[in-house]
Amino acid sequence: MSFGNQTFLVRHVVGSSSQGYAVKMRSCSILINLVYIITVSYTVSGHPFSFLPRHAVERAAERRSISRQIVEHSSNFLTPLDYGVRKPVEPWTKITQNPVNGIETTLGSKVELECKASGSPPPEIFWFTGSGSYEDLAAYVKASTHSLYDPSEEWKGVARINSKLVIECVTPDDAGLIYCASVSAREVKISTPTVLLVNHEGSTGNCSSESDPIITLYSPTLVANIGATVILPCRASGKPTPQITWLDNYNVPLGLSTNLRHRVLDSGDLLIEELLWEDMGGYTCQAKSENQQQVVSTFLYPLRPEKEVARTVN
Repeated sequence: MSFGNQTFLVRHVVGSSSQGYAVKMRSCSILINLVYIITVSYTVSGHPFSFLPRHAVERAAERRSISRQIVEHSSNFLTPLDYGVRKPVEPWTKITQNPVNGIETTLGSKVELECKASGSPPPEIFWFTGSGSYEDLAAYVKASTHSLYDPSEEWKGVARINSKLVIECVTPDDAGLIYCASVSAREVKISTPTVLLVNHEGSTGNCSSESDPIITLYSPTLVANIGATVILPCRASGKPTPQITWLDNYNVPLGLSTNLRHRVLDSGDLLIEELLWEDMGGYTCQAKSENQQQVVSTFLYPLRPEKEVARTVN
């Protein structure tokens, strides 16, 4: 009996200790979650809208202006192809892959976010930070990008676009909600946000002086009318700044000496004038920096204009 009572007492004590430990663990878990919620709320509340990088819209407007000037210049020397009456196509876009929901990082670290979209005309992707309702976010992007929309432009094709936001050296100002926006003409879609938390502890805050090249924007697929002027985007970041080169659909390095209709712009984008059927195929963009490189490919499909309304990219 004595042994049994001792056993009972031991079990009772152990059981009580286990229950107490479990209660403490639950309390700690609740406290940690509460601190996380308070931290996120403090980080994003009242955060003003701001594009990343700050002048992203202005740069997009400059690129579109260059494209329009090239088209106007070409029309003075080339006879446009006539395929009859063009049917109007309503612009559309959608986010096909949202960036990750949340990242916790330290000062001086590097962060990469990826967003994918599709649309017609080929969408522009913008990254921005701030907080507000979906309606507020969409209204902000529309108001900021209205200069990119030209109602007189004809159908410009359909495309998939992949974009990466690279923060080379995280600072306290980078904390908050980060969104990806896809803009096709007057249509705007906003991604779900990424909550970026910056931990001030356990880091020296020193930034790396070198980083491998990363292609931050390209189009895996682009469908456009025969006779159109198209731009295959390719942008890259890294330290030092990567050099961008292209291979055409025959795997030949592109340059003025190989094809006068193909031109690599200062931004790294590939411009193709007066698109022909034989331009169909894969075009390779290479971003090189010293001994490192990253490679992506764009498949270009020339389309007869009368078939344009039947084409979509999922």
